[in-house]
Amino acid sequence: MPANLETEALLKKCHQEQVTRYWDELSENERKTLCEQVNEIEERVGCVALSELVGESSWTAEKQDNKEIEPANQKDLGVVGADSEETERWNTLGLQQIAESKAAVIVMAGGQGTRLGSTFPKGILGDSSVEGAKMDLPRGKSLFAFQAEKIKRLETLAKSAFPESNPSIAWLVMTSHATHDATKAYFEEQNYFGLESSQIRFFMQGRMPSLDQDGKILLAKKGDISMSPDGNGGIYTALQRSGTLDWMAARGVEWVQVYSVDNILIKVADPVFYGFCAARKVDAAAKTIPKKDASEAVGVFALRNQRYGVIEYSEIGAERAQETTPEGGLLYGAANPAIHCYSLKFLAGPALEYCKRGSIWHLAVKDIPTIEGPVKGIKLETFIFDAFAAADSFGLLQVDRTTEFSAIKNGDDKPRDTPKTASKDILSLHKSWLLAAGVQVGDRPVEISPLVSYAGEGLGDVAEKWELLTKGLGEGEPLVLDSKLMSSL
Repeated sequence: MPANLETEALLKKCHQEQVTRYWDELSENERKTLCEQVNEIEERVGCVALSELVGESSWTAEKQDNKEIEPANQKDLGVVGADSEETERWNTLGLQQIAESKAAVIVMAGGQGTRLGSTFPKGILGDSSVEGAKMDLPRGKSLFAFQAEKIKRLETLAKSAFPESNPSIAWLVMTSHATHDATKAYFEEQNYFGLESSQIRFFMQGRMPSLDQDGKILLAKKGDISMSPDGNGGIYTALQRSGTLDWMAARGVEWVQVYSVDNILIKVADPVFYGFCAARKVDAAAKTIPKKDASEAVGVFALRNQRYGVIEYSEIGAERAQETTPEGGLLYGAANPAIHCYSLKFLAGPALEYCKRGSIWHLAVKDIPTIEGPVKGIKLETFIFDAFAAADSFGLLQVDRTTEFSAIKNGDDKPRDTPKTASKDILSLHKSWLLAAGVQVGDRPVEISPLVSYAGEGLGDVAEKWELLTKGLGEGEPLVLDSKLMSSL
């Protein structure tokens, strides 16, 4: 049966015949594209299920019973720095995972930064050579470059700790249909930022169609379904669909860290995090930061029916949000900065099985551009943290917000989470490293390349050479501590 007849039959069965109402006006290429989109939807969730997703309220997390919500269990919590010896043990164990090439990282990089007024992949932000991407940082490097340099530095540190090793951290880049080609091209243009191309892999998250209030598929154009990314929870099935789970297994990967591209302070491939997970032998873990106060409207880690997940502020309620521990801290205070780590066994097993049994679909009502003009429609997304419920063992690692989390979500016309605030935060972090090393920095902005220091290490010689390093610089002129400058001393 020709592909177009198969598509027609499938759409009729699903009561979605409106999708091909312009069929006779389409070119052969347009017909092919439309058929491919229908097949993509069928493989992702099944066209028959679309109307059920809209009508079945129990599929949306917002409608779940919140009476079974309990605070995170303290036995599952570790705190970086609370016990310096334990933290160092985690760090050493994590460096061993890296040295043995058992560590991988996934950056969720599907966004274009539309709220920032850009159309390029968000990971390019910061690159001063790209129009509209510049940030207030002296080096003019992109977020992707920052992250690649951290990976390179960690491979060096692992090699130093385990001289007989040959570390290679696998870096997986999850893109979207909107950013995939541009992201791959940028990596190639930048010569993979000094990493080996063989240790980097790109894969696309899935998509879902936009629907009207009755669950009918909307068209963006005559031969084009209105599609949007299926949320960061699509990562689990995308890893399998793209063959990336098998690729990691073939490399011997055991631990996989996942993070968002727009966190400028992210500790990519954090050895402390890997070590924490390996020491506790957990299926999955997440970093957490203490809420600023009870009214901060952020999701927090908690238990629902004895299983971990992220509970939104609206679900907890103002009264419960105010509850405190005997020590005076917030009972529901473990905020989610979207930094996770998994065993590969969990990703390839329970997490995938959970998604196949039936993901929780979150419905968002939005104005959607269609061929007939803007329509108040529905977008469907899955959230990455919903699959935590499949974990039999889970860990929480509390970290310092000022050293590990500064997201870029808004344009510089907003007061927080902007390129300006992110630039300020990373310069402040680097200044704190220098002060800890005994450097009298003053008011001079200093940016430290991750190739020089991952987390403040290796800066012992800077204090005695500060005058030489700043020689010739005007008052308040920024200093860049990069590997070239440091090696010249």
